[in-house]
Amino acid sequence: MLSIFVASILAGAFGGILNALHKKSAIELPRFVTSKVAGKVLKPGIVRNILIGMGAGIVAVQLLRFLPIELDIFQFTAIAVLGGFSGTKLLARNAERLSEQTEKIVEEIISKMK
Repeated sequence: MLSIFVASILAGAFGGILNALHKKSAIELPRFVTSKVAGKVLKPGIVRNILIGMGAGIVAVQLLRFLPIELDIFQFTAIAVLGGFSGTKLLARNAERLSEQTEKIVEEIISKMK
């Protein structure tokens, strides 16, 4: 269990790095920039991709754990890399689905209370 969790974090981070290379063909390091509106702000660069990739890798693996199939550590790791690569799209899509499901459940509960 712990090995799958650690593997999904590391693989998701790797997927986030691949995403940064795919989008910009370069890795941007974190730096401060000056904005007329906000003043001095931090641009996280590659750290952003890594953190989002880690989160998305965990989410991707956890979503598959509910399926009635057996996956080994290598398959979970591959899924985490793909999750980390897709990053914000995976997180946003699943958050939207969860919100819709929650809304339906609340509506059902309210209709039963009437």
